[in-house]
Amino acid sequence: MAPDVAIGQATGHKPQISMRQGCSKKLQPNSEGHTKSSRLCEEEEDKPPQEEPGHQGLKRSRQKAGLSTKGGRRAKRQHRATFEESYMEQHFLGEGGFGSVFAGIRIEDQMPVAIKYISKDRAEETLEIPGQGTLPLEVALMSMVNAAPHCSNILRLLEWFEQPSQFVLILELLEPCQDLAEFCEAQGGSLDENVTREVMKQLLRALRHCEKRGVLHRDVKPENVLILTDSHTVKLIDFGCGDLLQDCPYDYFAGTFQYAPPEWFLHSEYTAGPATVWSVGVTMFRLVCGFAPFTSSRQIIQGHLPFPQGPSAEFQDLIRWCLKENPEDRPTLKQIRRHRWFQRRGVSLNSVKSSRNLGSEAHVRRLQKERDELEQRLTDLRKAWSFLSDLTKLHRSYLQHCNTHPDEEPVYGPSCMPALLLEARGTLGAEHQPKTVHEKLQQILDQADNKLLHEYFNTSVPRIHHTMESN
Repeated sequence: MAPDVAIGQATGHKPQISMRQGCSKKLQPNSEGHTKSSRLCEEEEDKPPQEEPGHQGLKRSRQKAGLSTKGGRRAKRQHRATFEESYMEQHFLGEGGFGSVFAGIRIEDQMPVAIKYISKDRAEETLEIPGQGTLPLEVALMSMVNAAPHCSNILRLLEWFEQPSQFVLILELLEPCQDLAEFCEAQGGSLDENVTREVMKQLLRALRHCEKRGVLHRDVKPENVLILTDSHTVKLIDFGCGDLLQDCPYDYFAGTFQYAPPEWFLHSEYTAGPATVWSVGVTMFRLVCGFAPFTSSRQIIQGHLPFPQGPSAEFQDLIRWCLKENPEDRPTLKQIRRHRWFQRRGVSLNSVKSSRNLGSEAHVRRLQKERDELEQRLTDLRKAWSFLSDLTKLHRSYLQHCNTHPDEEPVYGPSCMPALLLEARGTLGAEHQPKTVHEKLQQILDQADNKLLHEYFNTSVPRIHHTMESN
């Protein structure tokens, strides 16, 4: 899925929510060395606190024409002021499969927000939450993960509205920020392991928070993770492919196939924990290596990891653990966090930022100098190309003249150069004096590794000078 709209990106996949009543059997394990784990929250401290939202009382349904009013219960926020009374739409940010996204402000206090429009044709699933009423599924999932205490690494849903043909989500507007894919490109295509470590710590915190709230994100990838460029805070976004967390396997998939686990392609089912860990492993690989490890279902099933030179042995070990073919052999989110790669001490994001700022002025001056030099070289190359193009055109004209005047014997060799250069001087303009033309041609030939050209030019030099000076 594309990144969430709070940063000017638009969603692009339709959520696919199954209406199954039961669970299918689990996949058979096949031990491969690491601690087995078929469930998230397997340790006591990972279990959701009793006061946090659970699945008790949640009722999911499919509504195509809007929210059901059956039982007289609607989301409480729908009784507030209308969207038009509360918010003012501003400039366009992006557009995707779910509709358009705009920046906006809250009228009462001028707070900047992001306004996301979701067509009802794209939001058929609803969820009834006790005390809140019936909500669109994406809104319901975001409400669950945003309930107090809130996780600072998840994008906040401020409120939402229902209109005749669409839902309107009011989200926090993050500025300045990029998604992790854009951030990688800005850093040269990949991230240092120290930077990746700090990013992944925050992403794992967000995913474990979702787990505690009973929510499966199901589309973890760099495009769905924001990083604030000033503070380097990481935010998980876009729950459009999400679902309620369950222990039994899912027999449907919604997300990005390059991040889907092999069991989905082999058995058409997967469990939440191992599938999330798989997508985390693919994401980490892409951040450090600069490219995705898999581009097809066949590659995902084969499981070959094309590590480039550079990544540490600890990093490669962690990635191989996360991307085990057997889902039972993959770690949990907590086990990932405890891996020795995460225990290594490195430069923090803030330290990296500070060190860059210290040398920023010198860096800018160096870049400006390099830019000026490149622009000058480009200008010289353009002039040289133009000069050679003119000579080529004149030479062709000369040959055509010889063809139309058979009584004149054509001259191939140094003797034709003076006439060509004289005509070139006229073509290039009066500012190109004979000496300038000669020097320019000499510079061009000096850059060419061609002995015949040098010999050809050197034998014609005296005749060129004599002819040009006499004219």
